[in-house]
Amino acid sequence: MARPILSEGQWPGQVFQGDSLALTLRGYNLAQATAVRVRPAKGIEAELAEASGDTERRATLRISFDTNPGDKRVWLDSPEGESNHLILTVMM
Repeated sequence: MARPILSEGQWPGQVFQGDSLALTLRGYNLAQATAVRVRPAKGIEAELAEASGDTERRATLRISFDTNPGDKRVWLDSPEGESNHLILTVMM
């Protein structure tokens, strides 16, 4: 099995402090992912839903008001390794 690959096609790119996002992540080999990760993670809760297929995966990101503005890297962990990283910019 290969590592997950995330598509940037419908990635939101920007969020505001205090936002809560229900995302549908798209790509390949997503069923094997075990967690969604964010760095720097201070003030961001990330939760990955159960897999319903190999090309889509739902995740929730909650951005608190004490999250520092700026670029964050978001990716999926799996037994085969990390997916590519997507950039999410947190704005005030």
